[in-house]
Amino acid sequence: MHQEQPVIRGLIEVFKEVRGTKELSEAALRALAEVSLRKTIRSGQCLWRMGDPADFVGIILSGGFEVSRLSSVGNEYSLAVFGPADAIGMSAVLQKKAYPGTARAFLRSAEVVKIYLRPLIQRTGDPLAIELSDWLRELLIVHEQILRDKIDIVSAGRVGEKVFELLLQLNRRFGVRTSRTASRIPLKLSKTQVSRMVDARVETVIRLLGLWNKKNLVSFGSLGIDVSDWAELEKEVDRGKNDHPRTKGAPPTACTKTWALHPPILLEDSLQE
Repeated sequence: MHQEQPVIRGLIEVFKEVRGTKELSEAALRALAEVSLRKTIRSGQCLWRMGDPADFVGIILSGGFEVSRLSSVGNEYSLAVFGPADAIGMSAVLQKKAYPGTARAFLRSAEVVKIYLRPLIQRTGDPLAIELSDWLRELLIVHEQILRDKIDIVSAGRVGEKVFELLLQLNRRFGVRTSRTASRIPLKLSKTQVSRMVDARVETVIRLLGLWNKKNLVSFGSLGIDVSDWAELEKEVDRGKNDHPRTKGAPPTACTKTWALHPPILLEDSLQE
């Protein structure tokens, strides 16, 4: 894939700023840049569709993508949400399979680098190929963990516990602290998307989030999702469990972690002046 030198240099500089690629050698960055294209995807448009040949890995620079697929009866359900610095399409590309779901931009626009890396990692014994293969393995671990997190969400218990688990996971990955107890998740998700992610009826999710909003705990706005007090939100979720006890023999919920043991990762940092 031939590109003018300024384009390649520009991509190298982009890779130097992105978590996950900035630690690569200059030679590896150049090799990636030479097989990459930078694209802007508008909200609602697809980076790829379920069943398309897996030709490239995407590195998200800004915005976000929801990867979803259709069930056997034609219902759409969400596999995962990916945001800035995340890599998507890893498993399908490395396994030389079709993409298992559709990747659709859900913010106003998303910017992504499409890396057609398969020729690079097929160079047997090449030191550059070895470096890139090691890099891909590290990205794949993170990618697979994001997909496994979906299991924690859908098995967390009732809808309130599922939504709480989803917010915790998004906050660990993308959250920006706004006070000692509060943070903002800079992803503009719809309540319909949340319902797909937690595998619940959209009406139930709307009712739950409306209640949390009235209690000034969670709000969905133009800048993302704001949680005013994580500890109070956890207490609210616990009260919901006590108000609706499980029937005898029902499995325990995953949402049994205390706030001290399971905070959003960014809340562990000291406040900046």
